[in-house]
Formats: sequence, structure tokens, C-alpha cells
Amino acid sequence: MHIPRSFAVRSLVPALLGLFLFSPVFAVSDAEKEFLELYFTDAQLVDTSHRHPMPVSVAAENITVINAETIERMNAHSLEDILFRVPGVFSTSSRDYGAIGAVFIQGSEPRHVRFLVDGMNMNNWNGGEFQTNFIPVEIIQRIEIIKGPASSAWGSSLGGVINVITKNPENTARPSGTLQGSYGEADSQEYRGAVTGLIGPAGYYLYAGHMESDGLREDREFDRDSLYSKFTASLGPKVNVQMSLGYSDPEVDFGDYPSSDFSSAQTYRNIFGNAAVHARLTSQLEAAVSFYAVEQDDESTTDTLGLGIYGTGRTLLQKVSHDENTVGGRAQLIWHSPAISGVLGLDIDRGDVQKTTRNGLAFQEFGAPATAKADSDILNWALYANATLNFYDFYLTLGARYDDNDISGGFFSPSLGLTYDLTQWTILRATVSRGFSAPPLAFIDTGGFFLEPNPDLDAEEIWSAQFGIETGELKFIWLKATYFYHDVSESLEKELYAAGPPTFNDLYFNRGDVLRRGIELEARTRPIYHTSLSAGYSYVNITPANDDGSEDMYTGNISLIYDDQEKWNAVLWGRYTWYDASGPFSGTYDDFIWNLSVNRTVFAKNSLKAEVFGVVHNLFNGTQHLVIDSENPSRWVEAGVRFTF
Repeated sequence: MHIPRSFAVRSLVPALLGLFLFSPVFAVSDAEKEFLELYFTDAQLVDTSHRHPMPVSVAAENITVINAETIERMNAHSLEDILFRVPGVFSTSSRDYGAIGAVFIQGSEPRHVRFLVDGMNMNNWNGGEFQTNFIPVEIIQRIEIIKGPASSAWGSSLGGVINVITKNPENTARPSGTLQGSYGEADSQEYRGAVTGLIGPAGYYLYAGHMESDGLREDREFDRDSLYSKFTASLGPKVNVQMSLGYSDPEVDFGDYPSSDFSSAQTYRNIFGNAAVHARLTSQLEAAVSFYAVEQDDESTTDTLGLGIYGTGRTLLQKVSHDENTVGGRAQLIWHSPAISGVLGLDIDRGDVQKTTRNGLAFQEFGAPATAKADSDILNWALYANATLNFYDFYLTLGARYDDNDISGGFFSPSLGLTYDLTQWTILRATVSRGFSAPPLAFIDTGGFFLEPNPDLDAEEIWSAQFGIETGELKFIWLKATYFYHDVSESLEKELYAAGPPTFNDLYFNRGDVLRRGIELEARTRPIYHTSLSAGYSYVNITPANDDGSEDMYTGNISLIYDDQEKWNAVLWGRYTWYDASGPFSGTYDDFIWNLSVNRTVFAKNSLKAEVFGVVHNLFNGTQHLVIDSENPSRWVEAGVRFTF
């Protein structure tokens, strides 16, 4: 196992152990109790782990929850900015303004992570991955992240689940909302506004925003307009309805890749909406039905740079137009009682994919056609049941789900979770589960960049176990530790040139067994003089190494937070990542990226508040990028103003 020497010096493990060993033990004061209850209260409910609201202290899964208040303190512009701070979540983003990258959890592949917005599936059917830069951060109420397989609740999700839950309308007749604008280097700017309230019995939440940048590094331009709306209403004392609709159109110029002799750009459009009805049938039984639709259209253009690999002139290398439409429905029966709670549900999703590939002369010389079209569709349905039983200080969670689609067949996913309240401030968690990820359509039907489809592929399978402890016994510090063990079989492996003549395209096969195991550590101190410290560390070993050559991967996070609860809020945070990659992915990343964000309230009266903020990104000019030609921006500065009414 290789551990970079520089990381050994700067590792967060000594910091965490020091916090643990030298924190004093004393009686719980009111301030300390308030701090501890941030983590051990039953008031915070999560929906993602078992498809029905349950206290986070009861959930046996390894869950991270990020709320709107935390996101606001970050002054984040994108979901990528937020996920970058979560231990165990990896991102290959270039860190440019509005950039996107592959997001994966605990060493999984990006296609293994299920990405949801209010329970709507946002993974594309063709490649199995997902975009992150189309979600405006202003509309996020919270993000729930399950690390590890969640197939007994969500089906194809071998690596985990990221569920973005959007804001609901406020229950006030007087409108409230926010207006915000920011400006930074490279003409990087964002403007956004939201308003919410009631009109009679109906609630509304409306958002509009715009982002653009000339590119913080090497002409990586970005532009995005986004709109979002949500409406709620009561049809009597026991029936509620909800409708939402969102639109976003990010355009990204990724810049030049000299080592590969091409430049790349993408335009993307996402329209999504849902309608839901929730009814309380009895004091303990509820029913919910929802329908949703998602349209994802993108066009990726790759041009040669004329550096010799594909000739000496700038010409079209490849243009791919990719259009997907997804419609789906959910139906649930939810039971609540002091001793048992659970859900019985049905999911149905149908996806249609249309892809047109136009190849330039360079690819045509390799045998690719000038134009190729591929159309495909997929129907997936699933039945699931999850229940949580409470006896004494134990919570036992049982889950089971059966998925079936008309391409890769059926799969059964059981799970077992146990939560034990060892003391008032210490929780033990354990889960054992079986899960899967279905092969994406590009691997089995539509093909891709030098990729021949293999219709004989089966789903990748996993048996997983996780064990964790969460404690506040030291009164001064909250600690969380998790060990995970993921045993993957039928892993998809790419074999180069396996298709043979005339194309010699690559093929995927179910050939691999992969073991992913590691640890996560997190800590947060109680504020002293309005100042607190938080830290996180994750390590994963992948055997054998993945396609990037990565075998031992690390992330380290540390934050120093000042918040006087009146005028000043400041966060200094750093992130370290070690990918252990080789070959064409051997970028430079053995370094920390540090950001400093400062907020100052300049006016506050009744419900009106005005704030100014400033952010210094990459404070010490750290270097952290996986791909050689995707260097992250050096230090850059922005400032802005936020009005709340």
C-alpha cells in the first residue's frame, strides 16, 4: 500500500486523535447539550435511506446530511462545490467556475451512484452517469448522501445515493425570499432570486438565476440560466398536493487538451417536473402517489487542435447529440407507530434514448462512419418494502426490493440494519446489504466513443457491510467513525480492441471481482468564543486497481469556523485528495486546496437583512487535478451581496 510522504505529514488522523484524547470530560452544560443535540436529536428526519421519513439517529446507513444554512455559509455556486467537502465523496472536477466532473463514493464508479432530485432519477440511461452543474444551489433545502449500496430502497445504486431535496413554500401570507449577486475574476458572476409564500390556501416557491464566466483558466467559459417553481395546496385536512417544474441550460467550454490533441465543449438542457398527492388515511397509515418527467438533451463537440495526433489542422473530431426522455411513477403506503414504521412501494420508470454521432475525417480514417444513429428504450419496474422495528434501545431495519428491466433482467436486493443507543450520546450502527448496478445502455446497446455494445452483459453485484460509531460522550467534541467492506462481483471491465476488425472498438465484459474497503472519520468541536473546528478523513483500498490505476485513495477535510450569530461568519476550509492514478490520468493532486469565505451582516431589522460576502478560492495556489490537461484554477477572488426579506 502506497502512502504519499507529504500526506503523512499533513494527514488529518493525528488531528482527529488529538481532539479525541485531549478533550476534557465534564458535566453537560446547556450550551454543550445544544451542541450535542445537533447530532443526536430526533427532530432531523431523512427520507432517502428507506423511502419514508425517519430520524437520522435511527438510520443504520452511513448518511451525511447537508442543510440550506450550511450551503449558504459556503457561498457555493454549484453542487460540485458542496460535494467536494464531504468525506468519502470523490470528484474529478477541474474546480473551474460551473465545471462538472465524475462524482463517485467510497471508490465506486460514477455510474454506480444514483443521483436524485426530490426522488426523481437524474442519471442518464445511456452512460449511467449524471450532471451536477444544472442544479441551482439556492433551491436546495438539504442534500442526503448514502455512502454504500442502497439498492433495497432505490434499485441500481451499487455505490450510493445523492438525493437533492428542494425547498418547499413557506407557510406565510407575507412573501419572503432572497436576492443575491456576486462578481469575481475572469468576469465570473452569478445573479439569483427566490420568493415564497401563500396565496390563499396555496403555497408557492419561485426561483430564477443566471451564471456566467469567461473561464478561470484557459478559456473554460461557462453560461447557465435556470428557473424553478414549486406549488403546494391542501385538498381538505388530510390530502396535500404538490407540483414542481425546473429548467436549466448550462453551456461549458472545457478548453484544450494538448496531450490528446483536441478541445471540447458541451451544451446541456434539463427540464424536470413532478406532481404528487399525499393522503393521511388513518392516524397511522399514509398513502402517496407521484408522477415525474425528465428531459435531458446535450450536444458534445470535440475538435482537433492540429498538433499531429489527428492531423495538422483544426477540424471536427466528433459531435454527439444525445437526447433522453424519462417518465416515471411512484406509489407508496407508509405506516407509523411507536413500535414499527415502514413503507410498501412500487416504482416504474421508462427511458427513451436517441443518439446521433457525427465523426470527422480523422475518425472516419479509423473506420468510423460519417454519421451513426442509435435509438433505444428501457422499462424498469420495482416492488420494495422497508420496515424499522423499535425494541428497548435497538432499532432493526429490514429492507427488500425486486427490480426488473427489459434489458438486464431482474435482481433481488435485501438489506439488514441495526442501530443501538449504547448511551444517551453514543450510537452504534451496522448494515449488511446486497445491491447491484445495471449496465448502462451504451455498454449493451447504443455504443460510444470507440465502444462496441455487448448485449450479453449482466448487472454488477455487491455484498456490503458497514460498521460505525457516533458519539458525543466527551461533551466537547462529536466523533463519527465508519468501516466499510464492499465485495463486488460481475464487475464490468473494458477490453481494448476486443471487437476486432473492422472497427477494433473496445468491449465491456463481466469478468471482475473487486474488493473496496476502508474507513471514514469525522469530528466537530463545540464552539469556544464562537469558533469551532471540524475535520474528516476517508481512505479506500481498491483491489485490483480500477481503470485509472487507482488502488489507495484518500480524502482529507478540515474547517475552522467562526460564527458570532449576529454579524460575522467566516469559514476557512481545506481539502486534500490522493487518487493514486497512473497512465493518462496521472495528474497532480498531492496537495491541499484552501478556501476562505467571509460573511458580514450590515443591516438586520425584523425580517429584512443585508449581507456582504467575499471568497478567496485556492488561497495558497494548491494544485489538485486528476487529468493532465484539466488543471485547477489558481487563487481567485470574488465578492457579493445577499438580501433576505
